Amino acid sequence: MYINNYYLVFFKYLSLIIFFSGFFSCLFFEKFDYIPFYSSFFLLFILFNSYKKEKNKFDLLQPITAILISFFIGTLLRSYFYVSDEVTAVKKIMLQLGDHDNMFVGLIYIFIAFLFFNFGYHSIKKTNLKFGFFNKIENRLIVGNKLILISLFIIICSCIFFYIYILKMGIAYDDISTLKNLSKKRALKLGDGQFASLSYLNFGVNILQPLYYIIIYFLLTKKKSFFSLHGCLLLITFSILLSFNIINSHRGTPIVMLLTTVFIIKYYTKKIPRFLFLFCIFFSTLLLISMTYLRNNNELIKKIDEVNKNPLTIVVGSLNFLGVTKTSYIINHAKKNNEYLLGKSLFLWTVAPIPREYWKNKPEISIGKDIAKNIYKKRDDNIAGGGVPPGFIAELYLNFGLVGICTGMFIFGLMCSYSYHLIFQKKSLFRFIVYLTIFFPSIFYLIGGDLSRIIIKFIFLLIIFSMLLFLMSKKKQILIK
Repeated sequence: MYINNYYLVFFKYLSLIIFFSGFFSCLFFEKFDYIPFYSSFFLLFILFNSYKKEKNKFDLLQPITAILISFFIGTLLRSYFYVSDEVTAVKKIMLQLGDHDNMFVGLIYIFIAFLFFNFGYHSIKKTNLKFGFFNKIENRLIVGNKLILISLFIIICSCIFFYIYILKMGIAYDDISTLKNLSKKRALKLGDGQFASLSYLNFGVNILQPLYYIIIYFLLTKKKSFFSLHGCLLLITFSILLSFNIINSHRGTPIVMLLTTVFIIKYYTKKIPRFLFLFCIFFSTLLLISMTYLRNNNELIKKIDEVNKNPLTIVVGSLNFLGVTKTSYIINHAKKNNEYLLGKSLFLWTVAPIPREYWKNKPEISIGKDIAKNIYKKRDDNIAGGGVPPGFIAELYLNFGLVGICTGMFIFGLMCSYSYHLIFQKKSLFRFIVYLTIFFPSIFYLIGGDLSRIIIKFIFLLIIFSMLLFLMSKKKQILIK
């Protein structure tokens, strides 16, 4: 998705002007509380400056954009609420553990992280290495009848997994019909404060996600109508995924799926149907507000009426982005207690395949629950969920301190650049879909989340995507004259 460099130059220097004018006005008028907010614009300038440019244009969907979105919401917008003059419940939820002074620590370490990411990202200009996965898939054709049969089989299996999940979680009919406990974070309590997320059942339902994008790929490349049988399969697939995500209070997944669909159609048709775009915006906003309202009362955001009424504060109030305060709190806690994980959290994904039902003392795959309990003091051992993902920068510090941030972000930048060039050696709809549905979201969720959980999801999606495509397709016949 290429855009003229003029836009990049405009926003780059606009952010720099806002930083300098705001910073010096804070010093002149002694409004020191506003310095962290204006400092965020300098970090924004660094991100804008990180984009790789081709002649007079740049690709908006570079990995930098995933980081920029998370930073914009979790740091820049959030810091605005800190410095606002209004003393409201919204401001209290944004501040959470302290005052705005804590933000300086997070800003400094995010600045260092961005610099080393930049070094790694620009170390690779292009790559001549080939990835056989793409060539093999692109040399195959999806067969419509195979797609229908396999899709029906997967939909039936996913419904069975969904039903078993409902039974194991003890979700009653009254919970659904009366909206009581309809949407909340769920886990199966095993005793001794341990919970099982039933990941294997989650995967059984979420296999529909790669199927959803494969059907879109087929509809576009074969120029099939969205009102055809294949289109009906697409609608059924999305409906099941939507229901499962509502049950588990996963607000982001269905919204991201809708927006991704719009981008895929835009890439292939070179235009966005106005009705589809407006519908996605309306439905996403409605979904965001309604699912937040339905969340159970033990969650901090649900208790704040002002947050429930404003879609912006719902998003900014989330702790799933690259947040300046959570970065500060976690780093300050590690410094104060001299507690470092020495790589432990970076390899928790290796034990993920083992169900917790059979290994009661299995380590938590995500360190979010420990952070919520020990740093945020907001977790109840008798309640499922409630974790606080540290963000990749804070997680690197938790493991190896400043050295971890410098080394880890350099490698992260290197891998982002390498993956981007490897995928887009050749322009195709298939490569675009793989990048937009697997690689790009992984970068976005990683910068605000934690490594092990993202690796699990990345591997799962890549394997399922590959298997389904091979099962549904056949080799292209090459005619020799």
